[in-house]
Order: sequence, then structure tokens, then C-alpha cells
Amino acid sequence: MNTKKSFVEIVTLLQNNQDKKVSDILEEVLQLTISKKVQSVLRFNNKDELTHIFCWYHKEWEAISKIEYGKKASTETGLNTFCKIGVNQWTKQQAAAKQAKEDLLMEVAEGKIKTDDITKKLGEIEMERCKVYPYVKPVKKVEEK
Repeated sequence: MNTKKSFVEIVTLLQNNQDKKVSDILEEVLQLTISKKVQSVLRFNNKDELTHIFCWYHKEWEAISKIEYGKKASTETGLNTFCKIGVNQWTKQQAAAKQAKEDLLMEVAEGKIKTDDITKKLGEIEMERCKVYPYVKPVKKVEEK
């Protein structure tokens, strides 16, 4: 049988305990099914209070007391796994890449770019789309009196 990688541990546990009741091994099965992703992107203090989140945009741990995170109902913490600045930057980069590809197509159609250069230009667009900009704390505007 070709078992999916994510189920191998559970299948092995069940095969090794065929003579036991489900109730006897249920706790072990439940432990194997706990999401490992949640544990890997969150850090808690010794009081089980969330202190840091691994920002999937910046690819680094960020203190939630210093960096703002948006709400996301489908997560255990209720917070997104991208900081607000990361979400904003990622969204801008995706939109810019989409627009750049559309512009490239038009430039090729108009003869401004040779077909031999398409791959190079697409590579440049992809590099810019995947670039990670460092976290910069937003500056609040001061109202003049």
C-alpha cells in the first residue's frame, strides 16, 4: 500500500496496536494529528501567553508587542501569520508583478521587446515579486498647528 507521508505515523501506530481497543490508543492518535505548523510559527512565554509570531513575509520572528498583526479568525491565535506591513508589501508586489506581465505582453505585441528577451524579462519580474523588503516601522504623520 502507498500511504501518504502525513499518515504514516498513524498507520504504523494502528498496525502495532491491532489487538487494542480504539479507546486505548485514541490519545496517541490525537497527539499525532495535532497541527505541527501552529507550533512552529508561534512562541509563548512561561505563562502560555503569545509573544512572537514567525512572519511568513519577512521570514523572521517578530514580537507581537512591537509589530502589528491583523486579525484572522481561522488561526488558533486569531492573528494573521503575516505582519500588517508584510501583508501590505506582499499584496503590492503581487499586483505589480501581474501588471508587469501584462505590460510585457503588450510590449512584445507592439514589437518593443524581442521574443528572445521574454524569458529574461519574466525572470526579472519574478525576482522583484519574490523580493523581501525589511520591516520598516511606519512613521506617523504629525499634524501642524
